[in-house]
Amino acid sequence: MPKEVLIIEDERAIREELADFLHEEGFSCVLAATGEEGIDRVDGRDFEAILLDVRLPDMTGIEVLERLRKLTPESHVLIMTAHPSIDTVVSALRLGAVDYITKPLILEELLQKIRRLIEFRKQQMEIQWYRHQLQAEYDFSNIIGKSAGMKAAYRLVERVAATDSPVLITGESGTGKELIAGAIHHHGPRKEGRFIPLNCAAIPAALLEAQMFGHVKGAFTGADGRSDGLLVAANGGTLLLDEIGDLPLELQPKLLRAVEQQSFLPVGATEPVNVDTRIIASTNVDLARAVEQGSFRKDLFYRLAVVTIDVPPLRNRQEDIPALVDHFIAKLNRKLKRKIRGVTNDALRRLLRYQWKGNVRELQNVLERAMILEDDDLITSPSLPSNLVEQTHLAETIGPLKDAVRGFEQEYINRILQATSGDKQLAAELLGVSVSSIYRRLPSIEDETSQSRDQPGEPGPT
Repeated sequence: MPKEVLIIEDERAIREELADFLHEEGFSCVLAATGEEGIDRVDGRDFEAILLDVRLPDMTGIEVLERLRKLTPESHVLIMTAHPSIDTVVSALRLGAVDYITKPLILEELLQKIRRLIEFRKQQMEIQWYRHQLQAEYDFSNIIGKSAGMKAAYRLVERVAATDSPVLITGESGTGKELIAGAIHHHGPRKEGRFIPLNCAAIPAALLEAQMFGHVKGAFTGADGRSDGLLVAANGGTLLLDEIGDLPLELQPKLLRAVEQQSFLPVGATEPVNVDTRIIASTNVDLARAVEQGSFRKDLFYRLAVVTIDVPPLRNRQEDIPALVDHFIAKLNRKLKRKIRGVTNDALRRLLRYQWKGNVRELQNVLERAMILEDDDLITSPSLPSNLVEQTHLAETIGPLKDAVRGFEQEYINRILQATSGDKQLAAELLGVSVSSIYRRLPSIEDETSQSRDQPGEPGPT
């Protein structure tokens, strides 16, 4: 389908020349001779580009531009003028025009500008789509759970999202700490800025400083140019320092200064760099214990932990598993183009009994694997990993130790009673216990004795 261009130009010769030229280049053109006619031509249409003359018979191009921005904010406007003035151009650009060109028009130059406008528009739409996807990924609705621990975490997330305070998110690997951090960012005042996660454990200590703080040219071998670092890249947004417990001790004072003063020295630099970056940290280790052991600075710990959000492990919130299963199945149906309706009762029972050492991340991976392998529209136990099935089967067959001991005692006493033809006194002597002890250990015997006492015509003990 050809790209549509709206041409608002009062001179008929120019208008038609532009239309013929752009048609040959593969564009579809809509023409208007006045400002009002051009505005009417929009009528809900989304043009790839709008060519707008500054001087029109009924109104100025600036007045038309103001109305166009309200009617079709996604369309990019190129101003055409025979008498360019700084004031006119500045006014047009401030009102949303993307570029301008002077008359007499050079058609090849105009074509280049239109193509740049279209490419710029495409990039903007891609950025908007990507931002929408990120917001959807980190939406509050993705924080699943009605357990007490998740409710407490959710309440904190809602409160700290509206602030700029540092946040420390704690929890085992796979519990969804990055999801929590992303939700805080995308529902706060910095949502238009970038959200950048940095895994402190995934980067060698020698490179981590340059990655975080940036470096100047020649700061070290291989530093052929300047690099701003992620603190600068996240300026106006949020930097998530994942696995902060693995941050080398020698870098911790530098991070402390960056958090407290929003200022730091890039590697090899002599002048500090100022930023406005929110810091969120996450860890799967006990930082308070790390402070006691001397592997983490106390002052940095307290500065990062202004608000601490603890994400409980999945095994401690089994009541959240059914909702998580539904959430992931819906999400994975879109990804895998499947139509899985849910899980069978037996499969769900095994998911509830499993220990989930990998937490929510492991649950998602298990469900994705099952959905790939499943032939039916319900996930069944055979589609689950064999280790999960075996572990849950073992959990079903093994009970508490006291129950196993009681079962062995009862079985052994019954074998002795069979050997003594039911002589309880003899059985008690062989077992080394009293007769009353046998009755206590075998309630069924006492029940039988009680029933026999209650039979009519049978004499009771004397």
